[in-house]
Amino acid sequence: MLSRCQHLSFQAVPAEDIAAYLREHGCQEEQAAIVAAVSGGIPGRALLWAEGGYQLRDQVIHCLEDLKHASPGKVWDTVALLNQEREQILITLELIAHVVRDCLVWKATGNRELLLYKDCTARIAALTEKAALDGLLAMYKELTAARQMFLGNANSRLLWEKICLRIQDALAEQKESC
Repeated sequence: MLSRCQHLSFQAVPAEDIAAYLREHGCQEEQAAIVAAVSGGIPGRALLWAEGGYQLRDQVIHCLEDLKHASPGKVWDTVALLNQEREQILITLELIAHVVRDCLVWKATGNRELLLYKDCTARIAALTEKAALDGLLAMYKELTAARQMFLGNANSRLLWEKICLRIQDALAEQKESC
């Protein structure tokens, strides 16, 4: 007996194709390239990023900049700001992961061409100025784990508290080793 089911394989759309599509629909060249790079090969996600992703990305970077020098009270204000609706939390976690990834790449290489957010190079450089590479790597792993915990219905408020405190620690001055 033979099955009539067909096997279909889906693959990510190349970033160049997504960027070309976005340019055809009014996106500027640099914006289209950035959006295509962070879309993960998913055209629908690219369209969402193109419509409002820049504003949210800038808010996320601003939050990270604030956390770098924040007092404990400011950390809790940031937690309250980030603790939003479920879908928004996943998008925000992804954006933070992109920025932390860029911080890692910048700290390790100093090469602007390897960054996802090339238009934010100065802000990325300022964030990583005194951060330790190990701390940034631990933060990136923490964000990946946090996403999985959130998908498993972890308490979002507690998750954001942990993430914000870890971000603050990762971006703080390097600690002297013995």
